[in-house]
Amino acid sequence: GGRREGPATAARRIISTAATYSRLLTAALEPAGPEGPDGLAAAMEELAIDEDMPLVDRVTHYARHGTPLQKTVFVREIPTCMREVPPEVALRRLVPLCAEVAADMEASVRHALAQQMPRIAEILAEADRDWPRGGA
Repeated sequence: GGRREGPATAARRIISTAATYSRLLTAALEPAGPEGPDGLAAAMEELAIDEDMPLVDRVTHYARHGTPLQKTVFVREIPTCMREVPPEVALRRLVPLCAEVAADMEASVRHALAQQMPRIAEILAEADRDWPRGGA
């Protein structure tokens, strides 16, 4: 496989992706509609990402509770996050997240997860070879 990116690189990539989506939304809303500048500010606030949260917290939070766009972006980050956290954290927090996302009401969010499943399965299979056996 390729070189794994560190948490800071992954965070910068996520922030950059979110910033790109924010710019696209801003462009789509210009000129401001009947709601005026307050409507645009509300839309930008809705897309804001808490950059102070650790990656695993951001992924689990926004994949569950974000806007459809945020959910899609952060669901695509699940494999990266799985590589960044200890296997126990991936099993406890990210595998159940996948089950929740698979039942999301938004088809685009479910589709994003489906696209990531081969990578997720590969990561789990690789990690399984290294995980200790026995009762937990």
